[in-house]
Amino acid sequence: MRIAVLSEGFYPEVSGVTIAVARHLAFFAGRGHELLLVHPRYPDSVRGLFRASAPPAIPAEVVTFASTELVKHRPETRAPTLRGAEEVEQAISRFAPALVMYHNPDRLVPDLGVPWRRHRVAGLAAARTLAAAIVPLVHTLLPLYVERSAQWYWRVPIASALARRVWCGVYNEHFPERVVTFDVGVRDYLRSIGFAMPILAGPWNGVDPAVFHPRSAAPQPPDPAAPLRLVSVGRLVREKNAHLLPDLVRALRASGLAFELVIVGDGPLGPALREALATAPEVTWRGWQDPPAVAAELARADAYISLSDTESFSLTAQEAVATGVPVVVPDVHGFRRLAALDVGLLFPASWLARAGMTSLAEALRARRPEFVRWARNAAELAPTLTWDSALTRFAAAIAADTGLQGL
Repeated sequence: MRIAVLSEGFYPEVSGVTIAVARHLAFFAGRGHELLLVHPRYPDSVRGLFRASAPPAIPAEVVTFASTELVKHRPETRAPTLRGAEEVEQAISRFAPALVMYHNPDRLVPDLGVPWRRHRVAGLAAARTLAAAIVPLVHTLLPLYVERSAQWYWRVPIASALARRVWCGVYNEHFPERVVTFDVGVRDYLRSIGFAMPILAGPWNGVDPAVFHPRSAAPQPPDPAAPLRLVSVGRLVREKNAHLLPDLVRALRASGLAFELVIVGDGPLGPALREALATAPEVTWRGWQDPPAVAAELARADAYISLSDTESFSLTAQEAVATGVPVVVPDVHGFRRLAALDVGLLFPASWLARAGMTSLAEALRARRPEFVRWARNAAELAPTLTWDSALTRFAAAIAADTGLQGL
């Protein structure tokens, strides 16, 4: 079967979407399908931002399209130009796929930032003409990102409401058959803001067990005198509340808890954060790392920590669990599923403010004795979290919903 995979981003950009796209391609290639990957062309200035990232071998024909930045402060976030949209249409028409998978199709819309325009999704007209099955996958909850943008005017309620309406409109108008997301909590969010079509939701993201696997040594009770080693993995952007990291460090110090904080990743807030924490000996900066290096950092950690409340399904949190590492995350959206697994501390989203970091620090200190139990539970779950098992379930769900045979 011919399958076209369209993505709003790919290497050199490093993101959960990029990782998922690469794993989907590998999975479907392993099942004998013929693949086309379509993603933005990046200017050299953006490539320079991600020098540490290296693309995997892609078992697919690759077509790139002319793109432009959506916002100045995130030049790696691209959308097709009008010419780029035509390039996508031509690629789909020529390849003639039976299945078209869109990773974040809202980003594949020219002039998305112009709300009064009638929006079209690149490649969709060609896919409809071919009568291909169309599967849009919602990874990024764009309205939440917009509401937390560094641009103050997007935080004005009327602007945030407009962004939600435009975003929902793209999906409701163009994808009435179905939309796919990766967590039941996210399905509830999509319903609450106006998604009208059937929503397929399931745990369809995984980890590479050759890289992320439980540590060989069994978890030991903590030494009260030893620092609690926390690892944060992700982009240093306001949308993921990275600006709260200095407040967290101050709160941990004030709580009297000895700690180390290792920060893996980088982003627009990186320079300001490094300056703010320049005199904090507890903080270590790793920058962008390849997956084995991330796995090594997690394996040395007592816990993975995230302050993000915009996750649809956090791959880095799942990688931590697969490494047998407890998680410390807000109880929202794509993290909420972890509560039932009993693998860490899920704290109230109301703590995601400067004052709330004091409550988080106190909770870490008070609940440190539970980290061994959480680590054991995580290690027991690890074998069930592989990409192969996740995508096998995913393919079965898509085949049942679209009627495609042999997927």
